[in-house]
Amino acid sequence: MNPVCHRFATIVLAAMFVPAAHTLAAEPATGKATPAAKPAGKLMSKDELRACLDERDQRQAQRARLQADITASDAQRAELTRRSADIAQRRAALDPANPAAAEVLQADIAKQDEQVDRYNQQLRTLASASESLESSRADYIKRCETRPYDERDEIAILRERRNAAKAPAKK
Repeated sequence: MNPVCHRFATIVLAAMFVPAAHTLAAEPATGKATPAAKPAGKLMSKDELRACLDERDQRQAQRARLQADITASDAQRAELTRRSADIAQRRAALDPANPAAAEVLQADIAKQDEQVDRYNQQLRTLASASESLESSRADYIKRCETRPYDERDEIAILRERRNAAKAPAKK
């Protein structure tokens, strides 16, 4: 047999048997379809699923607000750094014989210190909020993310929300 024909025949035969082997592996020997895997626990009720979806949305909103606050804090830090550099330059250029300029500089330093203290307090508040969000995450995962639910319930809840958003507000 010609070596080119032999390779071609091998490829054709392999192509014919690979799909057949795949279908054999997918079906049991009895010829019946395998049942779907049963969930590892009791399915969430529709109300439990709705509560979990609401909590997920609230957590995402909290995370977005926290991220916006962190971004604002970063901008504030940049401004404080710029002001500190400005004060350092003014201090280096200060004429010791001019007491009025020294008083103005001291007032600016006191004002800067107050702003830095407020900024540090904001950082502690943001860190606390972040830790709180993260600590509640484990509980949320245990209650909601790891539990099975019926996907039809999820679709129905999302449809209800969509319809509620479209409906005109009642007076």
